[in-house]
Amino acid sequence: MHNGVKVLESYLNEPIQYEFGPITVPENKYFFLGDNRNESSDSHLWANPFVHKEKLIGKVVLKISTHLIDKRDLR
Repeated sequence: MHNGVKVLESYLNEPIQYEFGPITVPENKYFFLGDNRNESSDSHLWANPFVHKEKLIGKVVLKISTHLIDKRDLR
């Protein structure tokens, strides 16, 4: 769910094998999920699952606006 709307995650290789959420991510914080959800050590397993934006280190080298991609091209 994202903002009350179910998100179709057709890119997942297998169904998620755990229960988590729903959660509300606080302002200026991030919640991370790996692309291999059943094997990823990501935010859903952390004692404090939110990372403040000031703690993020990195540089954007490529930004893809996925909402502009025609999902039919991914099949």
